[in-house]
Amino acid sequence: MNKKTKKIIRLALIGAGIFTLINISLIIYTMVDDGATSSKTSLDEYNNLFNKESYNKLQILATVKSRNRMPISTYVFDGKYNICVFKVTLLNNSKLSDIIHYENETSSKSLNATYADLPSFNFNMSIKAGKSVSVSILHFKSSGGTIKSVVSNDSLACYFYKFHTFSINYNNEPYDIIANAKDSNIPANVAFIKKGKILYIVLMTIARENGEMQPNQLYNLLTK
Repeated sequence: MNKKTKKIIRLALIGAGIFTLINISLIIYTMVDDGATSSKTSLDEYNNLFNKESYNKLQILATVKSRNRMPISTYVFDGKYNICVFKVTLLNNSKLSDIIHYENETSSKSLNATYADLPSFNFNMSIKAGKSVSVSILHFKSSGGTIKSVVSNDSLACYFYKFHTFSINYNNEPYDIIANAKDSNIPANVAFIKKGKILYIVLMTIARENGEMQPNQLYNLLTK
């Protein structure tokens, strides 16, 4: 190996080291700057998404608030299902069918983002820290099984699927929510509820081993 080649390799390694250091610094800054706090207080705005019958069986686990994104609430329903609720702001008042883009694709965590774990059973689910963005396109990806549309209209879209991985991200941003099953495919529901320029996202998964879920399980909790 000649001197010129050695110099190029040395410069490349230095550059890679600087890039890694910058990434680590940004991740540390994001974690400190997010200022997240957690409480066992539910939000009326999220509670009102559910019908009265199902609300009586909801138990709040935690509501997380931060400087940089909308609140996230996690619940247990009837001791059988975990539910996660959060919301995003839409850039335009478009139709749901124009906002949500589904892809059958495997997901993995983005290296340039910081993630925090959410309560889950026999799979890992994480949510991205950092500033929220206004959403024009929502990418919903899942792998492991077929996806079934339960309902789809201008204000509500609900899907049933079994996943090995699934993720949600907006525009061209890193994944906002990402989940990976530890073993076999996990049954799940997701609902997108549009109210003006606010989009509520409701995720439901099983809360115990060998749990079962009907395709319309979540939809039945949301319909008034």
